[in-house]
Amino acid sequence: MEMMEDEERREDSHVYASSTAKTPNPNWTRFGGLHQPKTSATKTSRLGTLREEDSTLTPTSTLSDIPTITNAINGGKPPRNASADMPPPPARAIITPEVWNDDGYFDEKITVENEREEAFCVYRAADIGIIPDGDGKTVTTTTLVCLHGCPYSSLSWAPFVKEFRNKCKTQTKVEIYAIDLRHHGESISMRDGGSDFSLGRMVEDVAMILKHLFSQTEIDRKCVLIGHSMGASVASSLALREDMWTKNVNDKNEISLAGLIVVDVVEGSALKALPMMSLQLLNRPTSFRTMRDAFRWCLGFGGSTKSVESARISFPSQLHQKSNGNSSSFSDSNSEREDASSPFTFRCDVVKTEPYWKEWYLGMSERFLSAKTSKALLLAGTDRLDTPLTIAQMQGKFQMVVFPNSGHAIQEDEPEKFTQVVQDFLTRYVQN
Repeated sequence: MEMMEDEERREDSHVYASSTAKTPNPNWTRFGGLHQPKTSATKTSRLGTLREEDSTLTPTSTLSDIPTITNAINGGKPPRNASADMPPPPARAIITPEVWNDDGYFDEKITVENEREEAFCVYRAADIGIIPDGDGKTVTTTTLVCLHGCPYSSLSWAPFVKEFRNKCKTQTKVEIYAIDLRHHGESISMRDGGSDFSLGRMVEDVAMILKHLFSQTEIDRKCVLIGHSMGASVASSLALREDMWTKNVNDKNEISLAGLIVVDVVEGSALKALPMMSLQLLNRPTSFRTMRDAFRWCLGFGGSTKSVESARISFPSQLHQKSNGNSSSFSDSNSEREDASSPFTFRCDVVKTEPYWKEWYLGMSERFLSAKTSKALLLAGTDRLDTPLTIAQMQGKFQMVVFPNSGHAIQEDEPEKFTQVVQDFLTRYVQN
């Protein structure tokens, strides 16, 4: 049910679009975790920290600085190992990974298995906010379900979770679930050979996971789906199939959809960008010799995030290191083995996602606008609204917020502002 007046929505459309903000490079758009030019419960201690003198580290280049896609590294040839032609980072640029339960991120790591013996990793942050006295009555929990983009992982939401914890002003109990979608992060699905990224399958996965999680506790829930890029397509589809994951959980509690937040993806611009995406994949490295090289790529040419602090928690979860047939994860350990014979490789094979790109985004605007709930669209630039969204935005059918200085992963680049927008959304449309 819509819960806001048209005039209120229009006023919300310019929260961070200040006249003094730097406008993103108009020659580039961002899509699905990749970039391309436009075409017309145990705590673990931290082993290392970013030293004070390192805090000013900035990438030597970003994708917005690159005028043409033909400027590939290694003389125009696709790099097979990013370390080979990458200049070493400055001697003082020591960046160490963080883990999921460090420094106020998540409280719990959960594994959910389905009937096909596929395992999905879920991180949970619980009991956030001011917990009201129920006076013997059932207290409704606001549940945020966060779905990452490709090829990110659930830890892409960690900077937002940390900020939300520190600055939460809500008067109701809040919990946050961040889910590793199939073939991302630490979710494991061996039966399809790591190649099934279909929208329908991912929707079924998340619905199964949510029903399992919600069945473990007798709590009334108002749920807000937050999806980034590819995850936004999954979230929009789930919003249209609410009964699939809110009904028949148990006989005692009420679970409902209370909001949908889409982060930096628009159907029209995404579909137009598809012809260039295969070329962009040629510039993507397949491995890194050390975690330092991986961080350098992430903060520079890779453009995963602009924030060193966000990269420390988010980017290592996209990689794994194989040695003697075994795979090691950085989600539970922040040590790095400097072993050139055991390179770091990506967990998600982005090449295998290519057959599904069109499916993810075709019809997404209609799905988003058709959802019978309060809606918000958060964008890193204003130039990518397609016609249906432009008309709907002018009619005040959803809240739009612009982050002109952010890259594609707004929740990582600007977690403070992102958190403020989410909290305002909850206060106005959910927790009333």
